[in-house]
Amino acid sequence: MATEIEVAKYQFQSWARRGIAAQINELDTLGNPAATLPVNERASVSIGVSINGSPETPKNFALIGPGDIIGLVREQVVRTEPRIGISNFEPNYLAFIEFYDEDLLWRFTPAKPDGERLRPWLFLMVLKKSELERDDQRLPLPAVTIKTKEALPPSDETWLFAHVHTEQDIGASELSDLEKYLKDLQKEITTDPDKIYCRLLSPRHLEPNQDYHAFLVPTFEVGRLAGLGLPTKGIPAQKPAWDVTTTSVELPFYYAWQFNTGEKADFESLVELLEPRILDTKVGIRSMDCSHPGFLQVDNKGIAKPGNPPLPAANPIIQGLEGALKTADTKSLPLPEDFAPNAFQDEMQILVNLPETIQADFSASAGSDEDFLNDPVVTAPFYGQNHARQHKTDKVLLDISKSGWYHDLNRDPRTRVPAGFGTGVIQKNQEKFVQRAWQQVQKVYEGNRKIRFFLFFMEVSKNYSTQFFTQLAPAQLMALTSPIHAKIMGSPTTIRQQLIESRLKAPVFSPAFRRLVRPAGKLAQRLGAEGRPFDYSGLITELNEGRITPAPPRGVPDGIPSVDDLAKAIQPRSFPGWLRWLMRNSFWVFLTILFLLFLGGILTGAWALVGSLTFVAFIGYQWLSNQSNRADGADALTDPVKGQAALTSTPPQPTFNVELEGETARPPATPGATVGDDSVEARNFRRAAGELQDRLAVRIPEKPPLQAFDIANGHAKIARAIHPYVAYPLRLSALVFLPNLSFSKPEEIVDAMAHPDFEEAMYAYLIDINKELLIPNLHLIPPNTISLLETNPKFIESYMVGLNHEMGRELLWREYPTDLRGSYFRQFWEPEVVSNPNTPANSEQLKDITKIHTWQPTSILGIHKPERLYVDVQPGEKQLVLVIRGELIKRYNNIVIYAQKALDDGKGNKVIKISDLTTEEYTKQIKFSRPITKTIDPDLKFYSFDLTTKKALGEIESHDFPNDKNGWFFVILEAPGEPRFGMDISYEMVQDTDDDPTNNPADTWDNLAWNLFGASEPAFVKRSPTPRWPRPSKPGVRNEDLENPQHQWGTSSAQMAYALFQTPVMVAVHATEMLPPELLPKE
Repeated sequence: MATEIEVAKYQFQSWARRGIAAQINELDTLGNPAATLPVNERASVSIGVSINGSPETPKNFALIGPGDIIGLVREQVVRTEPRIGISNFEPNYLAFIEFYDEDLLWRFTPAKPDGERLRPWLFLMVLKKSELERDDQRLPLPAVTIKTKEALPPSDETWLFAHVHTEQDIGASELSDLEKYLKDLQKEITTDPDKIYCRLLSPRHLEPNQDYHAFLVPTFEVGRLAGLGLPTKGIPAQKPAWDVTTTSVELPFYYAWQFNTGEKADFESLVELLEPRILDTKVGIRSMDCSHPGFLQVDNKGIAKPGNPPLPAANPIIQGLEGALKTADTKSLPLPEDFAPNAFQDEMQILVNLPETIQADFSASAGSDEDFLNDPVVTAPFYGQNHARQHKTDKVLLDISKSGWYHDLNRDPRTRVPAGFGTGVIQKNQEKFVQRAWQQVQKVYEGNRKIRFFLFFMEVSKNYSTQFFTQLAPAQLMALTSPIHAKIMGSPTTIRQQLIESRLKAPVFSPAFRRLVRPAGKLAQRLGAEGRPFDYSGLITELNEGRITPAPPRGVPDGIPSVDDLAKAIQPRSFPGWLRWLMRNSFWVFLTILFLLFLGGILTGAWALVGSLTFVAFIGYQWLSNQSNRADGADALTDPVKGQAALTSTPPQPTFNVELEGETARPPATPGATVGDDSVEARNFRRAAGELQDRLAVRIPEKPPLQAFDIANGHAKIARAIHPYVAYPLRLSALVFLPNLSFSKPEEIVDAMAHPDFEEAMYAYLIDINKELLIPNLHLIPPNTISLLETNPKFIESYMVGLNHEMGRELLWREYPTDLRGSYFRQFWEPEVVSNPNTPANSEQLKDITKIHTWQPTSILGIHKPERLYVDVQPGEKQLVLVIRGELIKRYNNIVIYAQKALDDGKGNKVIKISDLTTEEYTKQIKFSRPITKTIDPDLKFYSFDLTTKKALGEIESHDFPNDKNGWFFVILEAPGEPRFGMDISYEMVQDTDDDPTNNPADTWDNLAWNLFGASEPAFVKRSPTPRWPRPSKPGVRNEDLENPQHQWGTSSAQMAYALFQTPVMVAVHATEMLPPELLPKE
């Protein structure tokens, strides 16, 4: 399910108050000079007072007001506009100050609101330097004296320029009802106080190129006097600090800052100056005379000599030398048919191959000096020769008849010249680059030192291991290596863990045990039998197989009682089987004997004998029952189940008590809750005995029998782990990390051949020499232009190869440890900004070329771009670049530029969707730009996109829009951010597109301009005059913005904030307006 992108919503309200100030009854006179003011220097509220329960008596309490305030906590100020010290503030905007507490501006106002109108107790006064005199030594507050009446705004309109700002979405019903709004506002303050604050605007219309000072001053006279240290007694609380009769006034200030205005231009006026243009095809290419290449031709008249300029050819061969950017319709000038192959290319092939030719010729000669053969030959550079080698011993030769990137680069003057630019850059900046290279190589030197040490120790250890470790028995090797058992895997756990889980415990390999059983020790001699010496390995084997144990079985020490001992103590002695049967069936046997005796008495009449025998039978029954109970008690102690059953079956014991040791008599039992229940002692004993049986019922599971340790496997794992060819490379990998260097194979461990990595954008070094080397004919881009260019991958790669080739030669000359194949420079344009550039994947994608030594020999020049996250530009394709030249670039460095997919509005028009974008639509329809250069000229900048010319025009489909050929718009947007207030410099009427009045582009407050107030622009924003809209109202068409009752000019400070709010400006231009007609898609 698609989710809608959240857009910030601002809402304004005229005032906010909290606390007891809301109970003030005195209505705000709003600075009306005709109003009658009570002679009270403070506002008061009436509060009912009750003492000791007496009836309430109303009493007036004076509130803290402006006359009591002589300072302001600076942390309350969260923002000033313009920022302190800014030198080019737009004069058509208004200055303002924002405070964290949303009610601060009205907290000490000594009056209650008149509807939506309430004066703040502070005012923002903005003055020219010539209009003021500042006294920072005045106490208790510094002061400023305003010398001219014209600098004072109307005192009866100060309520118009203070408002509450909230970023919460409060419903429309609450906005129209002030009381509901204040209740809802209080909820939002509690939820997220950072999204609600208050703002104080200055109504002054600023002038261009002026030095201004802003002062936060008191609005009321009592605040002015208190700030100057003067008495306030008898001064009406609502009297303004100045009025229409004031010509000069001294005002204390709580906060101040200074700024300067710039030219009379803002973002909107500057962006409107930009015109989409089709650029001259000469932009990005210039003519190059190839008539006299002349390398080593001393008699060539075309070569410049000291005092003699080069002579032009009679019929010059002109080639187009392209730059890094060019127009989409630039025609590359191919070499003439009679120019390839020709004398230039033939001679170039001979020159660049000369070192290999000399070496081959002299190697074939007998007695050739080897040092002479290894000497370098100074000749024309073979750009990319070292990088083209797949192996160190490869010989790479230029062949003008073959294809491949290094053949293409070196035989064509249009690509050799950019490579020569790279050579010139290195030669000009060699000292700086080499110094930085040496700084980077320090890590390599340290790594190589460790590598050499490890190689030496590895070989020494190998010899020692062969002579010693391989001669040890498995048990002896394991004993010797016991400290590292915990670090060696024995599959799947460590050797130490496997020992712990086996019969062969780890301590048998400990140093202490080995000292105890050393062959020459006393214990070993005593253990030897019949003249046989003690065998440590045999001991390990017998322990492992379980034939002997390191310690006797565990048992309970003597003298410690146990439950089993107690059970044995009460267990009756051993009886024959027939007697045990009688004990089990004593009751039924006793009943049977009684029956038989009774029957004998009846038959014989010998009742005296029957009575005697009955007594004997009863005594026997009691003895058998006692022995049976003792046996059951012993079983109950050892069998928790029987114990619980015995406790449950035991009847209540109301007289039970515990007789403690040393007591002469058993104390009486404490009765239970009811008669016949267990006594308290019996209940506690029964519960304790039950808990004991529960604990006894918990049985520790028996451990599985220990298994023998696999000594052969352990020995093999340890022997491999400690082998020098395994251990040393592993340790070296942990201590030394160098790019493109692996230590996994001992035979491949060699010194690192390092190369430095320079991450800066190398286009800038071309500009340092001459910006025409980067993009020829830049002067042909007119001022105030927006247009499109394309990147030139061939130029970029040729230049980068020249940089890296010459840097390798320079490093070789400086004896830097390198193999000449490093790609030292891979960044041509300014790098992209990504969330985490330090990851290997992102770091690689940010580069403008891949590593040169990875280029395939048969690949063509211009396709070696890293795989990026782009979907519409593939390696080898020319990337679209937006160029902007104008004052806009000078004044604003934070503009937002992006491409947005053009959509069909159903009427054949191409439009963009501005609002209500879902997350999915935003991801697909928006492509943000990448600034690829810093400012080349003060007014010139370039931005690249994930687009090609054909996709921008709509000639072919874009990746995420199959079957859609509407192309793309390029959008310039004023950076969204904090709100700003002001008016446009001048009003411009949006023309009707047809005669349909319903399509009339009605004016809105966004069109408000300073020239709508009469013949001259006002010095202050006022309630009157109101703006005069030149567009006549059309019959039946209502302007929903200007005619909305809540949006009427001068009715409230919230309405004024709404009218003066400046929405970010956006301009969208379709690619078809900036590219030549012959490239446009055919209908």
